[in-house]
Amino acid sequence: MISFRFAEPSRTLRAQLGSLPLKVGRSPQCGLVLEQPGVWDDHCELRLANGLVELVPGAKSHTYINGELVQSPTRLRNGDAVTFGGAVGIFEVASPNRRGLRSRELTLWGILALVSLLEILLLIRFR
Repeated sequence: MISFRFAEPSRTLRAQLGSLPLKVGRSPQCGLVLEQPGVWDDHCELRLANGLVELVPGAKSHTYINGELVQSPTRLRNGDAVTFGGAVGIFEVASPNRRGLRSRELTLWGILALVSLLEILLLIRFR
């Protein structure tokens, strides 16, 4: 799953991206619609290239990755800060194998804590 996390003054928005290629811009026909100043109707496109996500800038758009102007198709990496005109999003890639890992880890630690507590209670009782 890939997404962009946008921080606004009062909240953080997460835009999960569907299938690629995906147009980004102000136009309602875009897969990711951004209405901030400086965003063109067809600002850029996200597409898969050799299994990796790359950003293809529009002809007139001002798109930056980690502060560098993008002038040709550029690979996106997890954690990249992408500036679309006045909108800044953090590109995030979640591996399908790691999505539920946090909850499984918490469950496992909870079970281990419970088992340890039961062992302590048994030791105290049968001393």
